[in-house]
Amino acid sequence: MAGVSILVVDDVEVNLEVAKLYLKPYNLYVELADSGQRAINFIEDKNEYDLIFMDHLMPVMDGIETVKIIRNMDSEYAKNVPIVALTANTEPGNEKIFLENGFSDFISKPIDINKLDICLKKWIRKDRKKTQTNVKNYINFEDGIAQFGSEAKFKKVLSSFKKHVPTLLKELEENNGNDYIISIHALKGCARTIFLNEIGERAYELEKAAKNGDWEFVKSKNSDLIKDVQKLIDDIKVV
Repeated sequence: MAGVSILVVDDVEVNLEVAKLYLKPYNLYVELADSGQRAINFIEDKNEYDLIFMDHLMPVMDGIETVKIIRNMDSEYAKNVPIVALTANTEPGNEKIFLENGFSDFISKPIDINKLDICLKKWIRKDRKKTQTNVKNYINFEDGIAQFGSEAKFKKVLSSFKKHVPTLLKELEENNGNDYIISIHALKGCARTIFLNEIGERAYELEKAAKNGDWEFVKSKNSDLIKDVQKLIDDIKVV
């Protein structure tokens, strides 16, 4: 499930870490939210997840209230994203209550790995098509936060990337020869700094080709790289 993005919402940190541990073998990106409001903020910031696991009993705003707000947002994504109740509140009739209030499915705590597997296969569509790139499917946020010490510091680095890299993209469109090599080398370094590993590798291949004089390869790959990086820049929301 590489490239799949999951949001887990729970007010108890231990529960978040346990859920993340269960999801780790699937090789997907996992975002954690410690409240319903934080989950809402993520979605309002245009983050798109393939699946959301939502706890029921949380302080201030419980899971049902959170889901109602999400479903009432003015976007097709919010109205249709699969949201699965993940809760220890398993009294008879609760599953029906969840389904009547905007949830797509229900899994009880403690998590049963077999039921989790069935749920993921049920709701993660192999042919999923997102209307918008999710930058977190491309940037390794965990490594970035570990490298810079906090999410806030890493977001400052992302903000700098968003501000300065468009100039590099313009240079890559206009330059050739040694000037192009300098610009693509700079983009490679910027991408690797924010753990944008796939883009960094593509920039490296273009840099290597340019140094070897293989300008046909550069011409065939350069435009696509510029377009993909621009899409990611547009998707970086760090305010």
